[in-house]
Amino acid sequence: MLKRFYITFIVLTFVEVSTGFAQLDDREAEEHFKHKNYIMAIPVYKNLLKVERDNASYNYKLGLCYLRSNIDRAQAVIYLERAYKTGKYASDLPYYLGLAYSLDYRQDDALKILETYKAKASGKEKELTSKLIEDCKKAKELMASPINVSFENLGDKFNTEYPDYYPFVSADETFIAFNSRRKTSKNKQEEDGLYNCDIYLSSYNGETYSAGVLAQGVNSATDDQVVGISADGNVFFVFSQAQEIYGA
Repeated sequence: MLKRFYITFIVLTFVEVSTGFAQLDDREAEEHFKHKNYIMAIPVYKNLLKVERDNASYNYKLGLCYLRSNIDRAQAVIYLERAYKTGKYASDLPYYLGLAYSLDYRQDDALKILETYKAKASGKEKELTSKLIEDCKKAKELMASPINVSFENLGDKFNTEYPDYYPFVSADETFIAFNSRRKTSKNKQEEDGLYNCDIYLSSYNGETYSAGVLAQGVNSATDDQVVGISADGNVFFVFSQAQEIYGA
C-alpha cells in the first residue's frame, strides 16, 4: 500500500511540474510575441507545441513569427496549416496562410484560400487581400516565363555575423546604402538580443565596391534605417526613432 501511494505521488508531482513549466513558457512566448521579438519567440513556441501539438493559438503565432522574421518564412506554412485544420483559428489566419503559400511558391493554393477569405472580408482586410491576390497572379505569370538571373555575394565587406539588409542601389550602380544591426561603440542591445540599426554606405570605384561604412550625420543612438534613395544616389530617405533627424 505504501509503495503504491509513493508511485502515485511521483506521477502527480511530475504532471504538476510539467504544467508549471508549460505555463512559464506560455508567458515567455506571449511576452516575446507582444514585443515583436519573433526570433526569440520561435524556440519557445516550438517547446510549447511539443506538449500541445495541435494548439491553434501556438501554431498561429509561431507561423506569424516565421512570416515576420527573415529566418525561413516558408516555414510558416507548416504551423498555419495545422492551426487552420483545427477549425478554431484567428479570423485573419487564412490571409496569412495565403501569404505563406505565396512565399513558398504555391500560388494556386494561395489564390484558392485568399479568394475564399476575400468573399467574407471587408474594409482594410478586403483591400489587403485583393492586393495579395493580384501579387499571386503576377507571380504565376513570372514563374511561367523564367529568366536566367545570377547572384554574386559581395563578401565580408557587406555581410557580417549581424543582420545586414535592405540594400538600395543607385541607377548607375555606383552607390549602395544598406542597413545593419552591428555592434558599435554607441549602439545598445535591444530586447531581441540584437543591436540598434544603423545606415551604411558603399561606393563603386570601377572595379569593386568599398567596404560599408557608417553614414555620417544621420545615425543616432536609436534605430535608423534607409528606406529609399533617389536614382542618382544624392538623396536618401530615412526612418529614425530619434527625436531629431539630421539631413543626409
